[in-house]
Amino acid sequence: LLFAFEEIASFWQRSLGWQIFFSCMCATFALNMFQSAEYAVDNGHFGLFAKSGVIFQVSETGIANHALALLPAVLIGLECGLASVWFCRISQWMAGIRKRYVSPRGKLAVMLEPVVLGAAFVALMVFLPVMWECKPVPHLDVSGKGRNETFTNLELYICDPSGDEGAADTYNEMASLALNTGEDTVKQLLNRNANQVFGYFSMVVFLGVYFVGAACANGMAISSGLFVPMLVIGSLIGRITGLVILDVFMGREGQFAPDSPWAWVNPGVFALIGAGAFMGGVTRLTIALVVIIMEMSSEVHFVLPIMTAIMTAKWLADNLEHHSIYEKALVNRKIPFLSGEGMAHSMKLLETVTVSRVMRPNVQVVRVQERISGLRQLLKRTSHNGFPVVSQPEAGGPAVYVGFITRDHLQVVLRSAFYKLSSFDSSLKAMGEGGGLQAPKLV
Repeated sequence: LLFAFEEIASFWQRSLGWQIFFSCMCATFALNMFQSAEYAVDNGHFGLFAKSGVIFQVSETGIANHALALLPAVLIGLECGLASVWFCRISQWMAGIRKRYVSPRGKLAVMLEPVVLGAAFVALMVFLPVMWECKPVPHLDVSGKGRNETFTNLELYICDPSGDEGAADTYNEMASLALNTGEDTVKQLLNRNANQVFGYFSMVVFLGVYFVGAACANGMAISSGLFVPMLVIGSLIGRITGLVILDVFMGREGQFAPDSPWAWVNPGVFALIGAGAFMGGVTRLTIALVVIIMEMSSEVHFVLPIMTAIMTAKWLADNLEHHSIYEKALVNRKIPFLSGEGMAHSMKLLETVTVSRVMRPNVQVVRVQERISGLRQLLKRTSHNGFPVVSQPEAGGPAVYVGFITRDHLQVVLRSAFYKLSSFDSSLKAMGEGGGLQAPKLV
């Protein structure tokens, strides 16, 4: 509902609001019923909504926020705002290439484009992890429950699968980023328990490849979205920044305890902030995006840094690139789109513009009773879109304003008058000079 209100709708009414809300409610109910049916196959109890709606549960115990967290939030917002501008520009550049070279070659070329680019991207993701050596799986016991089970999605790739209790003792950094699903990659990046799982080199390389791939894939003739890619890119930017900040405080292997007042200095926390900031820069959403981040992560402790980062990214992106990625898509498809800012955006504040700057001193008016020839001359010598209508002055007194008529309306009136006069002339010619006909009244 908030996404439709903030990004899509060019006008808003109360009836539209409750209709969208009702549609969202029906969709949520249908989704829960399908999930309940899937759950009932193994466990019974159809109708039980047992599955949590939290997609990326970042932490079982919340970390206290700190006022100093606003400083790295601003830094992450600037980074994500700049990255989002380049993301939109690369997407726009690819859209131009696609329009110039792919679309004119027919449907077969449009179909082969995602096949070729997808095969190249998959091949790169499969062979790129060869450059990374196997690393031991981090065994951190931050909760007092023994071995940390957060890292069950780490990829072996070509590493040795043997280990205690059937679990692998080694993993490949790049493979854990590249060969997982987007959702699992985001969960790994939002992890707060072990900071040494991914190093700088692996995250920077994966960020560059994934960034270009996601930007090029946007707009292809294939069913894909931008939501998860934006989360992945933003999480990478935030986690890299968080690692730098943590290294300044404690070093590469250090980590603050969960009950420490400095526990917020955590790459997983900054990854969540970066995810929201990059989405804010690409989509230019604010209120809806904060609600989306809160709902998908169930993390309310850091709502202020998330809001700060989103606003910073949006501010920078608005100043460097006026349109969001969705507005650029409308422009590429030549769909009529009226910007919501209008004159207030170009003149900053409409209230500061005086009447003398937009109006002419010698006003062209139309009297209540006018001759057709006078109206024709008025439309020929002026280009105004409308004219004030005034009443006849009495005994030399001032004219009184009674209304306003547009240029289009005047043209319709003149066409109607000419039609009536031509019909009257034809009738006179057909019946002779007499006949008792009276000229039509033109009002």
